[in-house]
Amino acid sequence: ALDTGRLHAQLSPGAGSYAVEDQSGRLYGAWRGGPVTFAVDGDYGVVDVKGIQRTTAFGGLATNGKTSGTHWGVGAKAFWTLDLGCSFGKRA
Repeated sequence: ALDTGRLHAQLSPGAGSYAVEDQSGRLYGAWRGGPVTFAVDGDYGVVDVKGIQRTTAFGGLATNGKTSGTHWGVGAKAFWTLDLGCSFGKRA
């Protein structure tokens, strides 16, 4: 799976504006062998905040900025099915 998003925020007058872009991808898979199933998934993404503009309280000077970062995660689980040979609700 591949996800992407973009947000442009315009704040109240004088408070500034900025744009946020987030792009991420997800990979997952499962293996089944008899009663045992093993599943794994992982994701990785990049976040960019660009064009941060606002007026400071110090003399009304304009500021500009940007920042970026990454986010990621990994997960795994194993589960199994047991046949107990029980039957409920039946009478002999």
